[in-house]
Amino acid sequence: MNNTRDNRQIRIFISSTFQDMQAERDYLITKVFPKIQELASERDVALLPLDLRWGITEDESKTGKVIQICLQEIENSHPFFIGVIGDRYGWCPTSEELLKNEILKERWGEWLEKDLEMGLSITEIEMQYGVLRSKNDINAYFFIKNCNDTTTGSSPKLDKLKTTIRNNGRYPVFEYNSPENLGLQ
Repeated sequence: MNNTRDNRQIRIFISSTFQDMQAERDYLITKVFPKIQELASERDVALLPLDLRWGITEDESKTGKVIQICLQEIENSHPFFIGVIGDRYGWCPTSEELLKNEILKERWGEWLEKDLEMGLSITEIEMQYGVLRSKNDINAYFFIKNCNDTTTGSSPKLDKLKTTIRNNGRYPVFEYNSPENLGLQ
């Protein structure tokens, strides 16, 4: 699918970890996007936020299709991307995912293999592939939660990702402290 004005459809990829971002995703999907969809509809444009927590089956997960689906949906949503980061780094797939799904190696081969070997989370892979490594400008926004949860500890990989996003200089980065505050931004 081509995410252009010609097809009168805008797809927005939402990237975040799932477990700690349920409230944020719910708020965006139920409160924020319906208002934006209404405005878009007045201009004869369909706005489709892509929230993959409902779109990946257990069978797809077992057969190594999670990464493929995420990367394809990022491409389908290009150039629209929202990244939301909280206090979890997220699931870090292993290089075995490449063995389960030949399409991964064929389409995204070298760089994906390196990311998996480095132990990057699927969330960081999405943000790197969808925005940060792109040579072209993307309509991307990042939102970083001011985390008060000291029980989970800080992850060096998460801290590095947040620093990379804050210092990228190409895309707006906003801090938020609640789903409602995120929605206002």
